[in-house]
Amino acid sequence: SGKSSGMRIELSIACLHGMHHLNHSTSIVEPGIILGVALDHGNSGRAIFVYGTLTDEITLSSVGLWLLNSLFFASAVFTIKLRKVKTSSLTGGLVYHAVGTGLVGSLYGLGWLSGWTALGFAIAFLKLTVIVWQRDWYCNCRFEHIARFETYFALTYTAWVCLTLLPATLPPPA
Repeated sequence: SGKSSGMRIELSIACLHGMHHLNHSTSIVEPGIILGVALDHGNSGRAIFVYGTLTDEITLSSVGLWLLNSLFFASAVFTIKLRKVKTSSLTGGLVYHAVGTGLVGSLYGLGWLSGWTALGFAIAFLKLTVIVWQRDWYCNCRFEHIARFETYFALTYTAWVCLTLLPATLPPPA
């Protein structure tokens, strides 16, 4: 919906603006980064460009986070397709997750993501593993249960990534 897209874009801006402050100051992470990672889901292709507009630069870590979010949340397309008879082959999902793992590994290797942040993509692989293990349930239960299942994994991913973006130590009190 338009209202949802607008909120996602605004939260993307807040997330990336918070990242800019994290990378360029000694202050504690601004709440915008937590909200933005939680609700952007990498769906806003414009988020990285909005970040560039706000900060006059696009950092490698912001691009890495944007790509990681996009890869994680796009993986749901392949898991949801397993519910339909025409698209129930595991091949597409396995190939996507294998390629995604390689891309995330490359982002880590290039220094665009920390190791702990990159490990967040393992949650997508864990979700796929649970689906394969419980495939009969996944394919036959009511969709509201699938929405809840996907939401739990999305929230787990979001919490993981947010925690990996926090500074290792807090600055001394002013």
